[in-house]
Amino acid sequence: TGDDAYIQNGDSKTVPDKSLVPYPMSTMRVFSTRKKNCYSIKVDEDGGRVLLRASFYYGNYDGKDSPPVFDLQFDGNFWTTVNTSFSSYDVLSYETIYVVKRNFTSTCVAQTKPGQLPFISAIEVRSLGVNMYSQIPSNLALHLIQRAAFGELRTNNDPPETVLKNAVVSLSTSEIIVLLTDLSEKPTPIYIAPDFSEVLLLLNTTQKRSFQLCVDNKPISDPIIPLFGSASEAYVTNRIAFASNSFSIQATTASTLPPLLNAMEIYTGCDRLTNGTNVNDGVFSFFRRVSGCAKRIEGATGMAR
Repeated sequence: TGDDAYIQNGDSKTVPDKSLVPYPMSTMRVFSTRKKNCYSIKVDEDGGRVLLRASFYYGNYDGKDSPPVFDLQFDGNFWTTVNTSFSSYDVLSYETIYVVKRNFTSTCVAQTKPGQLPFISAIEVRSLGVNMYSQIPSNLALHLIQRAAFGELRTNNDPPETVLKNAVVSLSTSEIIVLLTDLSEKPTPIYIAPDFSEVLLLLNTTQKRSFQLCVDNKPISDPIIPLFGSASEAYVTNRIAFASNSFSIQATTASTLPPLLNAMEIYTGCDRLTNGTNVNDGVFSFFRRVSGCAKRIEGATGMAR
């Protein structure tokens, strides 16, 4: 949908080669006046948790080959610095999950360098089910580092049931699965949520798949035994980690089958957590997933249609 209902300032622009990106990314709203410009989009309820995604594609829309750098904010909080010069012909997307304080969410772009005009190509807002990310404190926002499904290609709209039919499996019980976290060199509060589902119908009791989550090769979880046809999720939260920390999945000594991983999400917290000061402190939990739901509220793109 177009964005005229959400903001009055700015000018609609179109990239010269629309064939390079999906349709929503071929248009944008560019802000040549005001230091900060904001979208306000209504959500279902006060105090609800939402997923907010902002996307940017420069595409040399102005013919100047001068991709800008500017700040991105949500509800008055600094989110990230958008540097389109790193990949002026790639789509940059940023995603955050947090609890709104009112019945709307605000997304802002702010000019930080003279002559470099902020813009936005698309905004997506989804209201999350009450059970989704409920273990995260309401005063903490999560910023996505990566989301991946293993064993097959997927899209962002694939339901968990589709994703969990496939997995990456190590070659043997002595081989580990390393989780690539892309963490900062600085101490960072993290949230990691791997998903597990047995992909084989085990035919006898001699077959057993059992593994543990490990940090720096030390187990941080009880043994995990995935069930066939049932999605299970573990999560690690309230933990401070560094780029030097290694996260892995390792088979237990009782396992006859190698470890597997179906899908994974990794987030950082927006602020340092008050609990947990190093990688050896934190919370691990494991539960059988009760299917959550995500409802799309609004999507705004930079060009009215």
